[in-house]
Amino acid sequence: MLELKLNGIKKYMESTLVVKNISFEAYEGEKVGIVGARM
Repeated sequence: MLELKLNGIKKYMESTLVVKNISFEAYEGEKVGIVGARM
């Protein structure tokens, strides 16, 4: 069963677009993590 769905995510750092049009899905029972630089 789908628990979480994200579409069209964008990330700006100040005025610079650094991530564009990201999609993500997480299903029941899955373990997920998001890893990246700490700003």
